[in-house]
Amino acid sequence: MPGLRKLVTATIQEDSMKNPMEGAEISPAMQRMADEGMQQAKKAFDMYIAGVRQSFRAFGNDNPMVSAGERALDLAERNIANSFAFAHRFLQARNFQEIVKLQAEYLNSQVQELMQHTNYLSHSVDKVLKG
Repeated sequence: MPGLRKLVTATIQEDSMKNPMEGAEISPAMQRMADEGMQQAKKAFDMYIAGVRQSFRAFGNDNPMVSAGERALDLAERNIANSFAFAHRFLQARNFQEIVKLQAEYLNSQVQELMQHTNYLSHSVDKVLKG
């Protein structure tokens, strides 16, 4: 029985190291459909942001809430742009290693964005407290 246990263990380890994407391909038609869907979603988001910005203008530029709202919109736009870029690159990935690399790059860009936003908020709070 110890020999059988070794064989089963080796088979399980070998199977777990196989590329889960091996042999899995997305057809060009599916890629086009996914790309078109992303383009439509991006267009809808852009139209939404434009509408919100237009609403902000109704309050006037000297309103501090408008400034905060614009900053929030800028952050949302960058975040969504990064997400759409990631999704587009994800659809173009040829293998599992590329997907893992893209995921790491995306996570890194999100962390960088969060750090920049946190820094901005920190400076804004300091201004309010000192001024």
